[in-house]
Formats: sequence, structure tokens, C-alpha cells
Amino acid sequence: MRRIFAEADDLDALRQQIRDAIACHFEPSERPRLVRLHIVHEEVLPVEAPA
Repeated sequence: MRRIFAEADDLDALRQQIRDAIACHFEPSERPRLVRLHIVHEEVLPVEAPA
């Protein structure tokens, strides 16, 4: 199993980057038919109420 790491500003851009990466890293006869995405979402939350 090969792993591809990518990041983008939105989900549509991420999907396109993954498709581009697969086209670059796999020969046409070896390209996977399906790709499983593991999406990690990082978010910053304030912990104090504004004054």
C-alpha cells in the first residue's frame, strides 16, 4: 500500500491534488480504482470569553 500526503484549502482542491498525485506516482496499469481518504481537521477554539 502506498501513501499519498496532500493538503489544500478546500475539499474540492484536495480531491484534485490527490488525483494529480496518483497520475504522477502510478503507472496507468497500476493505478488504484478507489482511494480511501483519511481527513484530519485541525481547529483553534478560544477558551476565554472576550472582555
